[in-house]
Amino acid sequence: MPESAQKPLYHLGDGIVLGIGSRDTQLIDLKTDGEIRIDFRFIEPLEKVSLGWSGEGYESFLPRLLQEGVIVHGPATTDPVLKTKLAALDRLYLTAYEAALSPRARRAYELTLEAHGRRKRFFTRVGQCPTLPETTLRRALLVGDAAEVGAKKILCVGDDDLVSVPLAALGHDVTVFDIDDFLLTFLRDTAAALGLTLQAVEKDLRDPLDDAERDHFDLFLTDPMSNRDCFEIFLSRAFSLVKPGARGYVAVYGPTERLFREVAAEMKFPIVAWHRRHNRYYSQYMKIHTYESDWVEIRRDAGTVVKHAANEFCVPLNLYAEQFYQRHPIFFGFYDEIEEPRFATPLYLDMILDIAEGNSPLKLTARHTILGQEWTVIHGSTDDGHLTVHVDRARRQLTMTLFPMRAESEDVLRHAFMSGYKPKATQAKMSSSRDVWDLRIR
Repeated sequence: MPESAQKPLYHLGDGIVLGIGSRDTQLIDLKTDGEIRIDFRFIEPLEKVSLGWSGEGYESFLPRLLQEGVIVHGPATTDPVLKTKLAALDRLYLTAYEAALSPRARRAYELTLEAHGRRKRFFTRVGQCPTLPETTLRRALLVGDAAEVGAKKILCVGDDDLVSVPLAALGHDVTVFDIDDFLLTFLRDTAAALGLTLQAVEKDLRDPLDDAERDHFDLFLTDPMSNRDCFEIFLSRAFSLVKPGARGYVAVYGPTERLFREVAAEMKFPIVAWHRRHNRYYSQYMKIHTYESDWVEIRRDAGTVVKHAANEFCVPLNLYAEQFYQRHPIFFGFYDEIEEPRFATPLYLDMILDIAEGNSPLKLTARHTILGQEWTVIHGSTDDGHLTVHVDRARRQLTMTLFPMRAESEDVLRHAFMSGYKPKATQAKMSSSRDVWDLRIR
């Protein structure tokens, strides 16, 4: 037996996940909503621990991490905190069709939930954002149960969403091509733990394809970033890997539909079906993500052409950003437990807005005020958007929305509101996405 196999294993504690982002990396405690910033030097060992690891070379850190509950003894397993939170999210949608699921489909869902509950590392800097387990199941159900449609050789071109799990549970012969060594190890370990059979192969789609791989699969599934380079390389490789006439499913972000149809026309592949808003995703905080995508069924036709020949290298320039006409982001600010709410009335709020207009690019073309017994709303129009301020004096909460979000104006407004109503703030948390900025101050 190898020496490493004899050493005790450790894994991340229940409710602890590793989030690797483009700006920072942190350990997230889902039980307390706490975060611990991580130095880049410790990303690799924490990734290993999330899969179950001996901690070799980092033994001096183990006692402290054990004491704090960041890691615990034993091999990696399904995290009950993650599983419970994901099951609760799934209930929002699963109840609509759960009664119609066959026993085998129900079993496929349970295994899918178990697999997602084992995921303890999220690599968001390259767009990895997994679908909800119930979405993962619905993708597999569109392919069908092997007992009804026949066992198919299925290729997953990338598999952040773990769709290989329900496909294997439904009796198909599944292969995953991915460049992420962590994900491949996770899939192999998870399949073994769940008693499933699938192949997880390291594959860089930029490299030429092997002759034995071409025209081999019956069907493919993929969820690329929605930009031209990504569509072209993923679909070129997928069409070269599946048999003539084979179907494929690809995720398309709604605002890029026109771009996808242009690519389809250029590559001459038919669009068989378009399932709108089919794909729902979740974040590393086990919350439903604002992002959604369509699930589009396509086919390799006799006239289909690929942009990247199967026997050639290709060097795409843009793989990790979506390509669509950007909508300006909106800003939401929440100030809880404000001080002196009796001064949060139209007279004083107007004075603050006057200060903001005088010290920032913000210019209100009109203001409308609505006054209630315990609340006030001031809505201001701008040339291209609006500013809305709402104060609930009974609950001591002030909220603000600014569209479009402009940093200079938001900075002045934030300082003005905090000086007037929240000079002793103890906590601030900011989250942002492509179209929403959310600030919470307590």
